[in-house]
Amino acid sequence: MIHYLYIAVNPPPIQEIIDINAVSRFVQFLSRNEHSALQLESVKVLNIIVKNGTLNQIRVVMEAGTVSVLVQLLSSLNEEIRVQAALAIGAVSGSSEGFRDIVLAADALPPLLLSFNEHSSINTLRSITFAISRLCYGKRLPVQTREQTRSAIPLLTRLLSSQETDIMNDSCVALGEISNGPTSCIDAILQANTNVVQRLTEIILGSTSTKLQTSALKIIGNIAADDESQAQYVIDALPSFVWLLDHPDKEIRKEVYWTLSNITAGTIAQIQAVIDAAIFPKLFKVLKESELKIRKEVGWIILNTLLSGSEDQVQYIINEGFIPLLCSFFQQEDNLEFEKEIIQCLHKVLYISEKTGKLEVMLNIIYDHDVMDIIGKILADAEKHDFHINALNIARYYYRVNMKSDDPNKQLIVLHYFRYRLTLGKRAYFFQLLFISSLTLLP
Repeated sequence: MIHYLYIAVNPPPIQEIIDINAVSRFVQFLSRNEHSALQLESVKVLNIIVKNGTLNQIRVVMEAGTVSVLVQLLSSLNEEIRVQAALAIGAVSGSSEGFRDIVLAADALPPLLLSFNEHSSINTLRSITFAISRLCYGKRLPVQTREQTRSAIPLLTRLLSSQETDIMNDSCVALGEISNGPTSCIDAILQANTNVVQRLTEIILGSTSTKLQTSALKIIGNIAADDESQAQYVIDALPSFVWLLDHPDKEIRKEVYWTLSNITAGTIAQIQAVIDAAIFPKLFKVLKESELKIRKEVGWIILNTLLSGSEDQVQYIINEGFIPLLCSFFQQEDNLEFEKEIIQCLHKVLYISEKTGKLEVMLNIIYDHDVMDIIGKILADAEKHDFHINALNIARYYYRVNMKSDDPNKQLIVLHYFRYRLTLGKRAYFFQLLFISSLTLLP
């Protein structure tokens, strides 16, 4: 048997086969419909090349006209030939985005979809889902490519019901890539199977494969990241997230944090669902004990809750003790966008604390974490920060409480806001005058 001779050497002598121009000969054998055994052996050899070869070696196979013949073999009467053709198509597509687009341009997807029927064997299903998942794979699918792969959504959502780990995983990988796009793609997934989130949750809870769990979570996260109506589909899955927050795999926990941050950026009702699921006490522990990178992932959940939540929900976050942990990011995180969101949240927290008669307590927490020094730096360099107005409002709250303080450190911080330099420019100088004049009007 040809392919057995070929794989007897480890690693396979791919370059040697290319150097003697045997690739084109194997491609010719693929068209010998009257010799199915020869076709099968030839496609197996080419499969080994595209699976194990370098990009340049795979390019030789592509330039020999292999793709169009492989697409034709997807309609072969011989099931094993169809399986090997699908595996080869998947391997080529997964090797580079450029090759993937060439395969899609050759209309490989329609015959792959037609290969599925109620009586398809496990091997056929595995090869189909593998090929489709690689056709959908890429960091950011081009619009045209994404439109082509959308036709696979009904089959992929149906294959989620399989009990085979490989089939479920490849289906999840494909749906994860497709759902990482415009709203219309997620709409198509939800229309194909309105219970898709429930099924994905069952897969996550019932599987011992970290790879499969991560793939399923990515789809749920993409659904939650879209508009509020689609995020609502994820709400019923929230109770399972409590268990996943303790999962030993960091990547799974990261996907859970990302999904929760998308939900808490939604409606007040959706934020309340996260609160009711008793998730925040778990997050408090993570913020307190985990490494900085993980803490930042969780920090976005808290920030989104503060920014999008109601006054009662913000008060809940305050009561749970999250504000000191949020303030601690200023000492460890050098990220302007993150600091901007924290400043905005702290302004809202102070506003609500004033209404509840706890403004001074909250200001002391902010002071104890050196946040006022950060506020001072933002105001002193206001021209570089488009969020200095929120910093200005925090300073105003601080001034009103501490303008008569006997604490020399607090007196120094209050005086700091009057030390704007004239060299900051006209715009900064304008805000300096605005700030000073606003203080004189306060009671």
